[in-house]
Amino acid sequence: MASNKNNKKRWVFECLVEGDNDPVGFIAYSFYKKSKHELAVRLREDGETEAVIQDRVKMHHENAVRSQETLDSYKKSATVFLSEVTDRIAEEVRNEFKREHEQSKREWERKTAALEKEKSRALTQATNQLKAAAKEYKKPSAASRFGSWLLNGFSELAASLILVLVVGGFFWWTTSDEMKEEALRTLVDAVVAVLSK
Repeated sequence: MASNKNNKKRWVFECLVEGDNDPVGFIAYSFYKKSKHELAVRLREDGETEAVIQDRVKMHHENAVRSQETLDSYKKSATVFLSEVTDRIAEEVRNEFKREHEQSKREWERKTAALEKEKSRALTQATNQLKAAAKEYKKPSAASRFGSWLLNGFSELAASLILVLVVGGFFWWTTSDEMKEEALRTLVDAVVAVLSK
């Protein structure tokens, strides 16, 4: 029985694949299977019998299991293949990103140009409206400006007079007759003094 354990058949899969998360090993095993398939096809094309083909395929298996150099060549081929696939995918992603970026950039430029055009149109329209309003504006005549100035002056005078009448009326209504006479005399003297100057 001890000799059976030593004679246990080794499998190429176990020599190449180190675990479930070993993509290089799985791809290396695919390269081994491809080489085995190509050997069988070539032998059939050369007219060999199925028995000879079976023996040569078995020998191919035994040589692969015994030769670390052969196993390493499969792993190297798998590494190169995986690197090329990764590079191709990265290039495709870069190209897609670049294409989308360029498309977004063109869209942004188109929208910016449309906004600038709208801004320019709105500015031109506002300028034209302002010019039209300036042309329609008529400067008031001198008589109209004088009348406006006079009315503004009279409104201030009227407001002052109303304030004096309200305060004076309140004062007149709440004070005694003697104070009223005294206040009236003082007012008359002040008016006479202003007018006599």
